[in-house]
Amino acid sequence: MLTTPEGVMLEIPVVKKNERGVAEYGRTQHPGLYKLTPPSGQSIAYVVNASRKESDLQKLTPKEIADFAKTHGVSVVHSGAEYRALDHAQRYGMEMWRPLLWLLVAALFFEIYLQQRFARSPTKTRKP
Repeated sequence: MLTTPEGVMLEIPVVKKNERGVAEYGRTQHPGLYKLTPPSGQSIAYVVNASRKESDLQKLTPKEIADFAKTHGVSVVHSGAEYRALDHAQRYGMEMWRPLLWLLVAALFFEIYLQQRFARSPTKTRKP
């Protein structure tokens, strides 16, 4: 008996070839685990892998790749430098000290401006 990856059980005849008994099954288009159970009862497992041609991403359009990446929560990179930048950002986050430094400098200049504006003593004009 042969059990396919879909769980279908098929009876495969054993044919004598040379001095051995051979069981053949050629319809293994679906990848997965096939189990052959001979009359002795000891199951033998066979694995059928998918063709490597099926994993060729060049057949997909850039929009299909972007949609797939979006639905699975992953990022698509096209170069080693882009990967290193993405990896650095994911490991260490974004550097915030530069924008914060500029914000601090702007706040200091604004404070100096306010000090100059409000610290002036009002000038009173006297008439003689």
